[in-house]
Amino acid sequence: MTGGGDVILPYANQNISSVFHDPDSHSHSSNAAKMLAKHQIGVLSTGETTPDRDTKESDGVSTSDNEYPRISESKIQYQDFSLDLRKGVVWQLVHLTVPRYLEVVHNPVYVPNLRLFDGFMEAFSRTKWWVIPLVWVPTIIGFVIYGLQGNAPITAIERYLRPSSPQFSVLAVLLCLLVGLFFWTKLEYVKHRYLFHMDEKIPGSLGIFIHFILHGIHHFVPLDRDRLVFPPAAAIPFATLYHYFFSLFFPFTIKWLVTAGFLAGYILYDLIHYYLHHGVPTPDSYFGDLKTYHLKHHYKNPRRGFGVSNKLWDYVYGTVLE
Repeated sequence: MTGGGDVILPYANQNISSVFHDPDSHSHSSNAAKMLAKHQIGVLSTGETTPDRDTKESDGVSTSDNEYPRISESKIQYQDFSLDLRKGVVWQLVHLTVPRYLEVVHNPVYVPNLRLFDGFMEAFSRTKWWVIPLVWVPTIIGFVIYGLQGNAPITAIERYLRPSSPQFSVLAVLLCLLVGLFFWTKLEYVKHRYLFHMDEKIPGSLGIFIHFILHGIHHFVPLDRDRLVFPPAAAIPFATLYHYFFSLFFPFTIKWLVTAGFLAGYILYDLIHYYLHHGVPTPDSYFGDLKTYHLKHHYKNPRRGFGVSNKLWDYVYGTVLE
């Protein structure tokens, strides 16, 4: 199940405490309960009690009852420190120890329009989902055209990839694009597992700064629509780096086609990621299953389930979330 109205509407005007904590009905993590706590408007005087809930997840990430902070318009108040919401939070988090930082980011909060930076940098840290296809689809088309029409000498294998060659094959072009897409699926997994979730290996304050910008803020405020997709200004240097990497192994036309397929995989990843958080896929569909899977990664066990657009490499490396 993917949550939402299809789950909660049948219980309108009823006490749903037992249902909320019933794994056979619709399993919720302790983080979900704590995020709802800030919306409490009162306590029923019926004498009913809610079921006890284990607040220690199996992945070892602390989710104690006291961990969810008090949130106001200007401040997030924890037991041992506070975050001033009128300032960029990244500069405030770098002063924490790495273990304390991890406790904070892996206990998500709902804070609309959380500031990452101060000043002009804040605007560049926010990206609407539609910017991704707007920037990268024309780029991919340009890469394909340039690769196919390039003036570089044709190697033996490239005779299947140049429209001017009598041996030109559309299937060969599609194969190069699929190779790039395959490279992306592997990178999607590797960067999510080993870079975005390096966790205890984060090297001090500088590491916290980089980690929070890259991925920590998304785990801290997973419902923020503008913190989901990667800003193009930051993605361009990475795309350039990977294109150079492909040029070390592939001739002219192939490297441009592989890069185009690689970027197509990136677009799919970013848009699927956004849809999993804010779309309403049909339950039991491919995307419905992925949504449940990815939300478990956020709210139950951030140390497994690193695939976002697919589960392939989670199966290969034994990190599937059950």
